[in-house]
Amino acid sequence: MRTLLTAVLTATVAATALATPATAAPRQYTVTDLGTLGGLSTEVYDLNDKGVAVGRSLTADGELHAFSWRNGRITDLPTLPGGHYAEAHGINENGTIAGTALNADGEYRAVIWRRGRITDLGQSRSIGWDINDKGQVLVSRVDETGAQTSRLIWHNGTVTELGPENNTARTTGKINNEAKVLMMFDNTYLGFQQYGSTSGFGPIATPGSNYPNDINNNGIIAGYSTDELGRTRPVTYPLGPVELGTLGGPDGNATAVNDKGVFAGVAQTADGTSRPVLWRNRQIIDLTTRGLTGNEMPVGINNRGQMIATIDFRAAFIS
Repeated sequence: MRTLLTAVLTATVAATALATPATAAPRQYTVTDLGTLGGLSTEVYDLNDKGVAVGRSLTADGELHAFSWRNGRITDLPTLPGGHYAEAHGINENGTIAGTALNADGEYRAVIWRRGRITDLGQSRSIGWDINDKGQVLVSRVDETGAQTSRLIWHNGTVTELGPENNTARTTGKINNEAKVLMMFDNTYLGFQQYGSTSGFGPIATPGSNYPNDINNNGIIAGYSTDELGRTRPVTYPLGPVELGTLGGPDGNATAVNDKGVFAGVAQTADGTSRPVLWRNRQIIDLTTRGLTGNEMPVGINNRGQMIATIDFRAAFIS
């Protein structure tokens, strides 16, 4: 009987050990240079959950063209007829890209690329900033100098005016699936505009200022706020202001946030060195311990945890 009981207990302990999940090893990241369109530099602005990144790159002829990148392949996106300049600012989960291109008269025009074809949105002197999964495109009109004068949402040919662009209220170029447009107010407050209503949030200290970088589909904002000592603190709204923390140094910047509430950005160490970081569940992760160097600056993060980053005059995909 004792032998049988011992055997049963041994089997039970073994089964329990097999059923207990092992502690997952920390995720290690790989950095991939996006390449160029033949020139020397590339800038990246957005990516979707399929791992498609978009931005602009110099061609061998010295022109700036919009591009998309996926799985190691960079694609030159079309320009408008007679135009020689384009840049892609945003991409949605359907693969539609929003951006800006010059027409044959040298005028900036908001455009979209869908299935490789470029479409002028019909707005004179305009910049296409971002596009959400509903196909709503955030657009700014500009004057002869390129200064923003008003903002609107374009959707399948229908235009919704959002008001003038000035020091009182101006967009910073992001729109989420709830049509919340990321905004700056009075050069001090950050927040969003949703059709006719606005919400603004103050800095962490007085005097101080805010700058918003990104907004996710849950309305969570990533940015930075300056305190009374002039330090740049990574923050999130509208849950606060809530400081995300640094690596012991005075400054940091939350540049992006995904729908899971994971933030990406940079933070300083006690000796003033800036490092790429993630903030997850109120914890800061130094990405130089996960395969990155101190040169990468994350500017976007998708729901799979993949990131895009700038490295001097080049761009990278981090996975």
